[in-house]
Amino acid sequence: MSRRDEIGDPNLKRFLREIGQGIRAVRDRKKLTLEDVEAAGYPSWRHLQKVEAGHPFTMSTLYRVAKALKVKPSEFFKEQ
Repeated sequence: MSRRDEIGDPNLKRFLREIGQGIRAVRDRKKLTLEDVEAAGYPSWRHLQKVEAGHPFTMSTLYRVAKALKVKPSEFFKEQ
């Protein structure tokens, strides 16, 4: 299965959306804007916006988001 086929997988799309929602929930709980997270060290608020919307991302992205939000990556899965 190619990467393009994987991204078309509805289960993967749902999974990415759920993680994005978890990231957004943590950010909202901390009362941070996308720009605040960028100021805290995340490279781009626009990219974070896409991650929160469920666009594909890497594990290093997940790590960088967690670092900028000062949480463990597992926090994004608890918000579900």
